[in-house]
Amino acid sequence: MKNWFKKFIDKLAKANEESFGDKPLDCCSLNKENNSNNQKK
Repeated sequence: MKNWFKKFIDKLAKANEESFGDKPLDCCSLNKENNSNNQKK
């Protein structure tokens, strides 16, 4: 069970790195980016 969980966490970390790069996962900064993208449409 521990091995499955470690693999899951590693895959999640890799997906986050691909999506967000080196940016911090701060809810305030992510929300600002989403709002500015929505307002441009």
